Amino acid sequence: MAMQSKDTALKTLVDAGDYWVVNWRIVKYFGGVDEAILIGYFCSMQKLYGNDVDAFYRTIPCVAADTTFEARRQRKAIKNLKDIGVLETANVGLPRKRYFRVNYAALDNFLQLLKEHY
Repeated sequence: MAMQSKDTALKTLVDAGDYWVVNWRIVKYFGGVDEAILIGYFCSMQKLYGNDVDAFYRTIPCVAADTTFEARRQRKAIKNLKDIGVLETANVGLPRKRYFRVNYAALDNFLQLLKEHY
């Protein structure tokens, strides 16, 4: 049986398809579940669009429909994920579209750091 690559194992850790996986270390670090749920959601979306896709497009209403997080709650959690470097965003075009990319290398480093401290 072949061993999973580190990247594949990390994606499996935070992406569970139709289920929400909540990493308790992320919850403990931020003091809430929003960031943990959203990073799992964005990992699922990146997987859905294909790992070879550089970034994927999601609107505030789409994320709200999928997660029940209203715009303000999304913005706060996305800002926190961006601040630690695990999520990258870009606003492209007119009308402006919001693109996301999960930085799996930074996510792995962040989870290792949390594992040492929590």
